[in-house]
Amino acid sequence: KFKQMFGVIPTHLDSHYNTYAVENVFKALVNVAKKYGIPIRRPVVYIKDDHELTANELEDAKENAKFATENKILMTDVLYLDYLNLKDDYIGEILKATEKLKENQVIEIPLHPGFKEDWRAKYVEILKNEQLATDLNRASIKVISYAELSKIRNI
Repeated sequence: KFKQMFGVIPTHLDSHYNTYAVENVFKALVNVAKKYGIPIRRPVVYIKDDHELTANELEDAKENAKFATENKILMTDVLYLDYLNLKDDYIGEILKATEKLKENQVIEIPLHPGFKEDWRAKYVEILKNEQLATDLNRASIKVISYAELSKIRNI
């Protein structure tokens, strides 16, 4: 139906607050991703209000990622979970996160831009920041979308 409605296949599959990481939901998501050849967001869950992952949640996320990999589902290598809109030095935070990557790894940094709420406007500011673009370029970090992920993975 998505293709009928919008004329394109989705670039990737994910869900609000990662609810797809619930076991049966995640398996269904993997089946849809496999059927249509669509990447998914790396699985992770967080239940506590402070968004800290428990040991069980980390283990579940690893198991779900393993299940997706076994089913040849394309994902990023890392999912950045911190809220950049709350950081004074968001450029430093992004660069610090990317420094931890190994060669050819891909990190997803979810942003929620918009104009209605102040916190969304901060994401617009981040996306438009020329210094961030310059620093990423200087560090040889390429900004891509999920649509480009399979090209990078040579799939």
